[in-house]
Amino acid sequence: MKTNLILIGMPGSGKSTIGEKLATARGYKFIDLDKKIETEQGAPLQDVLETNGIEGFLKIEEQAGKTLNVTKTVIAPGGSMALSEPAMQHLKQNGRCIFLDVPVEELEARMQNRGSRGIAAGPDITLAQILETRLSHYRRHADVTIDCSGKNVLETVTAICTWLKTATK
Repeated sequence: MKTNLILIGMPGSGKSTIGEKLATARGYKFIDLDKKIETEQGAPLQDVLETNGIEGFLKIEEQAGKTLNVTKTVIAPGGSMALSEPAMQHLKQNGRCIFLDVPVEELEARMQNRGSRGIAAGPDITLAQILETRLSHYRRHADVTIDCSGKNVLETVTAICTWLKTATK
């Protein structure tokens, strides 16, 4: 039985915030792969991105996903993790993938700190353009898509838990 829950979605979709609450609700551990990368690299994510470039950053992120071995854990990977087929295949071997679908207008309202977040995209690329290039990857990997439009953290966690009850029957 797959025991992990993998939250995928755009930066600002709430993967970390929702992940922590979901882990508590399920009695699971929680891991934020961006924080793990920061710890391993000894630098904030934005610095890792600037030092290694987008391609180098994506390789570091992929390696973090491909080598993670945990059980009964809610995993919040970076927003670009879904671009890595090897990392997603590895994570999904023991996990269900949940796409947190947030409209771009909500993402823009939430992300006032885009320049310091370590987003694997050029500075002139809009959030709408990033979403457009990633959306098919999120949908392909997702076992379920949770519509987060206008939902708060508790409502989103409840929606995920409701889906889990029906998915495990």
